[in-house]
Amino acid sequence: MAAHVLTIAHRYRDLATTGDYHRAAYPAEVALISQSELETAMAPILELADQLQTLTPVMDRYFDAVTREGPVLPFHCGGYIDGITAQTNWLGELLLHGPDIARAVNARWELTERDMLLIARGLMQIGPFFVEAIAPSTHRTLHRCRARSAHHRRPAALDSAHAAVLLRARLMGIDQRVVDGVMAQSKRG
Repeated sequence: MAAHVLTIAHRYRDLATTGDYHRAAYPAEVALISQSELETAMAPILELADQLQTLTPVMDRYFDAVTREGPVLPFHCGGYIDGITAQTNWLGELLLHGPDIARAVNARWELTERDMLLIARGLMQIGPFFVEAIAPSTHRTLHRCRARSAHHRRPAALDSAHAAVLLRARLMGIDQRVVDGVMAQSKRG
């Protein structure tokens, strides 16, 4: 996880220093680029943690500089995001992977409630680049990820009414098959 988070930090560093990074033109390319970057970044956990710590001031300056920017920052799949969404995307990475990294280096993990709420705002802007509606109905919409994650080798299908439950289950380490079974039972009756 630390190598993955470091690769995201490298993308923001590159954005800060050159105005661009190795972006995917198509959703399927995200996993390929991520895998290549992971292989390059792999190192012992303490070295990865030190590299992340070293990048913190660079990223702080970058995020301070782009906070008020509109959707002009390049993102994967031809998308553009604003300065707040850039920050919330980074916070999302920290929220999802920070506890594992902290545990691996025997450090405390803290993320404020304010930062957690900021993440939701950014996800609303990034999500459409990777998700498409595949079965709209009047009350629910079935969504499918257009890209395969570097960590999960199959595309995910999410019913919007249950997406929050599935996300929470994944964060808690509950296997998706268990969640799918519960969701199927609740639909039957």
